[in-house]
Amino acid sequence: MACVNDTQLSETDKKILAVIENKALLTEKITEEVGLPLFKIRSRLRELKSNGYIIEKDSLYQINPTVKEE
Repeated sequence: MACVNDTQLSETDKKILAVIENKALLTEKITEEVGLPLFKIRSRLRELKSNGYIIEKDSLYQINPTVKEE
């Protein structure tokens, strides 16, 4: 995973970031690709967004391009 320090991330977080590494996706598509329940994906997306790892625009989630490896 480029440009993300994953030492503080859960396995679910790492899976989500891997899925959106090169493309912006809707929550439902992330859920399909990660294979976990929608409620869990929504919760993790909120947390990743709150911590600055991802950004949301027009209901699409993508890795925050300003996140750098620490």
